[in-house]
Amino acid sequence: MKLMEFFTDPEKERIEDEIDWVEDLKFYMDNDDHILSQYFFPAVKKHQKYKDRDDTYKIYVPLLYKCIKNYCSKFDIKEPETKFTKEKILDLAKRISNEQQTYIERGDYDEQK
Repeated sequence: MKLMEFFTDPEKERIEDEIDWVEDLKFYMDNDDHILSQYFFPAVKKHQKYKDRDDTYKIYVPLLYKCIKNYCSKFDIKEPETKFTKEKILDLAKRISNEQQTYIERGDYDEQK
């Protein structure tokens, strides 16, 4: 993860160009308990209700905007609109939706009885 190098390296601009912001955001989301419990798991529950629809990725778009806001605030990221374009957000939402669809189909979220 290049983000930590970014904050410790005096040549921030050089390193900033090398950061894959979307992948770093995904890593941040996957490893933050607050985001998982407050935003992600409720979105997955909603996804389970609408799992057979082609547009379930739209469930994750508001989640991503909230996560971007938290991420940028936490790490003092400037100009998030240039790092997280609408196209990148939609692509990530579709990728997350596809991943979650696989987990839902496998029964990973089914309640244990």
